[in-house]
Amino acid sequence: MAELELAAAVEVKAEADSAAVQAPALCPPSRIRTEHTSFNAAASPATYSFAAFPSPPSGRVWEVLRVSVWPTDPYTALTADILGVITNTRPADSSAEPPFEDLLISPAAPPYVQTWSRRQTLLLPGTVLALCIKGATSSDSFSASMVVIDHDLMEFVRRLQG
Repeated sequence: MAELELAAAVEVKAEADSAAVQAPALCPPSRIRTEHTSFNAAASPATYSFAAFPSPPSGRVWEVLRVSVWPTDPYTALTADILGVITNTRPADSSAEPPFEDLLISPAAPPYVQTWSRRQTLLLPGTVLALCIKGATSSDSFSASMVVIDHDLMEFVRRLQG
């Protein structure tokens, strides 16, 4: 009797596996992705320097969940402060303070982690999250990552409308 039940279970499993192979792959409208950027102060001696994450591709919207900044060399303390701004382009490095229109990350020294709630911080095509580095010395360098949920723009708007 147990052999008959085992044979029936194997047959059901084989049918399920066969159906799974034949089913078309579904592409979810949203997925989590991580974007990276880095900065080396030796390449930019200006008082205010910038590193920017890439912009979402056309037809996509990125929901920013987390930004992390850390020294490239974990044994080196960084002297710089970091600000995060959302802007249309990466600002040019400058000795004068640039305008900060959409401040996202308050000044902080790395290592640094900032997290947000869902649907709080969005990046649209043509916008970037830029990190402003103030007061970096020639030996400062850091890496940064941004965790986002990558949404189809039209599907995201439909879901917001209810």
